[in-house]
Amino acid sequence: CSVVTVGLAFTPRQGVLTGVRVAFGSSAPTPLRGRRAEAVLEGQRPTPEVVDRAARAAAEEVSPISDIRGSERYRRALAGVFLRRLVHG
Repeated sequence: CSVVTVGLAFTPRQGVLTGVRVAFGSSAPTPLRGRRAEAVLEGQRPTPEVVDRAARAAAEEVSPISDIRGSERYRRALAGVFLRRLVHG
């Protein structure tokens, strides 16, 4: 079982992220689309500031539970960390 999963798809066009889609698993009762994180990234260059805002949005929009594998706080933090890593490859 996963603590948190994050999926990211986008098309880079001249350094700008387009067609951004974000999805989270193991972070809500069902898989969740990260629409707020998508909105932060869409049409932007993936600068550290933009990616940090998207990571914060990701952590805020998931609704994980706490269990033996990880607390709610830990899972929220991981959602942001994983999104940040995916954007930067």
